[in-house]
Amino acid sequence: MVCTEEQLREIVEFATCNPDSRVKELLDIRQDSIILLEQCDVDREMLKLLSMGRSPSFAFSCDVVHNWEIYRKLPKINLIDPGWSDVLGPTDLNLNKIYRTRLLDPDLAKELKLRMLPATASRIKILTLDSLIIQETETTAIDGLVQASFNIKVNVKQATLSFATDPKQCPSSKVQSPPF
Repeated sequence: MVCTEEQLREIVEFATCNPDSRVKELLDIRQDSIILLEQCDVDREMLKLLSMGRSPSFAFSCDVVHNWEIYRKLPKINLIDPGWSDVLGPTDLNLNKIYRTRLLDPDLAKELKLRMLPATASRIKILTLDSLIIQETETTAIDGLVQASFNIKVNVKQATLSFATDPKQCPSSKVQSPPF
């Protein structure tokens, strides 16, 4: 599926509690489907029926359905896991590659682009470590359970903050942060 684990739980729970519902019917179709277009079409309908139509996973499913010529080149993908990460987008590597390319597409409608982009994926902080020192300060054992306390000292040489944006619109997509 192209939804988060939480969305999948809600879909399954709703279908279980409402066996005569359209959501249950769609979930059955979805579980038997091996075609990405059909999977995304069913996913987006279920998400919309359950008032999750503003989610990035819904927007991505819409993009697959309305731009099938881009996605049909992929080998057969059967998304048996939830298929969507709030941080990375699609969990399938081939889908994720196309998804990232689509986000940079200048022809993609700005509203759809913003709806497809998970909020937590809009920035990534990369640290270059100068040194990492881990010292065990105390160890205790109670009823066979070992508990340890540590002092951790991290020295950062350099940090960069990357934004998921169109590099053509921004002269530099990396902002240097001062060392900590």
